[in-house]
Amino acid sequence: MIDSLGEHRSVWTAVVLLTGLVMGAGVISALGYYLLERTAESVVLAARRQLVGRILRLRMREVDEFAPGDLMSRVTADTTLLRQVTTQSLVQLATNSLMLVGTIVLMAVVDLPLLGVTAAVVAVIGVIAAVMMPRIRQATLRAQEAVGAMGSALERVLGAFRTVKGRRRRDT
Repeated sequence: MIDSLGEHRSVWTAVVLLTGLVMGAGVISALGYYLLERTAESVVLAARRQLVGRILRLRMREVDEFAPGDLMSRVTADTTLLRQVTTQSLVQLATNSLMLVGTIVLMAVVDLPLLGVTAAVVAVIGVIAAVMMPRIRQATLRAQEAVGAMGSALERVLGAFRTVKGRRRRDT
């Protein structure tokens, strides 16, 4: 297109071709996004069905070990996190892996000492991440338990909502 402009020729062919490519890329991107979202929803649905099935097959003493809000949180919030992992993390992992390989090859060609420094920095970050991951996992588990406890408390309150409201009216 730039060459055509420089030579004072018509650019319509290039404009139509570029427009077609952009439109095609948009359609392919939308189709890919749709398929990814559909796959993620299928994974979440299957996980929720399995969880509900397992919960319904539990013995009463096992059910009594968990608060109802915790079980509800597992079926709802945990599977939503699974959806995010399916749609975002896996795609980003693939994309970032390709970018990493391309960057390493390019750095090796352009500046080998810079590649060495970068590799050392990445190794240090990897060690720090390996040390921090167990702590992050524990904090995530505590947060999930807190969400379950909150869900249980809310479920108890909503179950006795009329009683709570009636009691508050008499106290005021």
